[in-house]
Amino acid sequence: PSPSMKSKEDTDDVIDLQGLESEILQQERQTERALVTRVADIFLGPRFEFAIAILLCINLMLMAAQLQYHGHRIGHSIAYPGYTYDVVSGWPYMQEFFLIGDILFA
Repeated sequence: PSPSMKSKEDTDDVIDLQGLESEILQQERQTERALVTRVADIFLGPRFEFAIAILLCINLMLMAAQLQYHGHRIGHSIAYPGYTYDVVSGWPYMQEFFLIGDILFA
């Protein structure tokens, strides 16, 4: 083989490698787009919105229970009529429960 023939074969190999490299890059881009599309479908879908709505309702109920608990505690501490039950001794772990709830939802 002549030197000119050999260099043409070398350039054909380089071109094939470049073509292969561009195919690989194109496949990686398609894979990234597919992943982004899947993630977008999850976060923009109705199931995600429903899950967030449920979490908001749970948080709302937790805050309402916490206000009720503190209201009873304060009512008992100032001897307000009708608040004879001591919630601190009746429900001894509620302070910790509300603290954990605050940390989870904060």
